Amino acid sequence: MRKIGLLVCGVLLGSGVVCADASAKEYKCPARIEVSSTEIKPVTGFEAWTDPQTKFYIIGIDLYDGPPHEMAQLKPDNADDPDEGAPSAWTLADSAKGFWMVCLYSDTNARLVKQLDGHEKSCSVKDIRGPEDSVSSGGISLECK
Repeated sequence: MRKIGLLVCGVLLGSGVVCADASAKEYKCPARIEVSSTEIKPVTGFEAWTDPQTKFYIIGIDLYDGPPHEMAQLKPDNADDPDEGAPSAWTLADSAKGFWMVCLYSDTNARLVKQLDGHEKSCSVKDIRGPEDSVSSGGISLECK
C-alpha cells in the first residue's frame, strides 16, 4: 500500500504561499536583522570609524550538534557535490545535546541561533523567494523531518 503525504499550505506575512509535507517542520530565519555596534578598541595611529550600515540580510543556515559556542558544526551531506547551487542537506543521527540552527547574515559576524525540537532525522535548507525574487527579501528556512 502506498503512503500519500499530506501537503499543508499556509500564508506567511508578505512572503506568499508556503507548502510543506505535513510530517516536516519548518524553522524560518528572519530575512534581515539590524545590528548596531559603535565600540571599537583604539589602535595607536588610527582613527575609529563605524560603517553606517545597520541592516544585514540572510545568506544561509548552518547546523550544529549542540550549542554553537561548542563549535560542533555539521558538514552537509552534499558539501562535496560539484553542484554548488544545490541546497545544503543533512542526515542526522541521535544527539545528546540537540541540534541548533544558525542563521547567517551578510557582512557581519552577528548570528541568530535556535535549538531544534530534537526529533529531526534529516534537514535541508529551503529558499523562500520574496517580492523582489530574492532570498534577502523572502528569507531562508530549514525544513526538517
